[in-house]
Amino acid sequence: MSLSNEQNCIFFNALIKNGAPVVIADVKLFQEFRDSIPPNLHEEYYNEKTGNLLTKIKNKRGDNSETWNHYYTTYITDILSSLKQKNSQEATEKVRSMLIKIEEELEGE
Repeated sequence: MSLSNEQNCIFFNALIKNGAPVVIADVKLFQEFRDSIPPNLHEEYYNEKTGNLLTKIKNKRGDNSETWNHYYTTYITDILSSLKQKNSQEATEKVRSMLIKIEEELEGE
């Protein structure tokens, strides 16, 4: 199982690099979610596609707090809300939706 880092995880970048103080409780919530997902979904997220998506984000938008705050406020807060409500299924769907939307967003630029 892959561990999240700035090369393979949008969630990690948005939580750690958004310009605001890191909320440890949110990081732990994400880690618990990451560790609980089935291997096939884990691979779906931590595959080459996500790495390529991160490269595109960093190249087109920049690897800075403004970029990661955008993703944090646009997607991650909503996913965290589902996790806080103990709704992992909804959070999983939101992660999938986020990846599709970001990919479409970047292709449109």
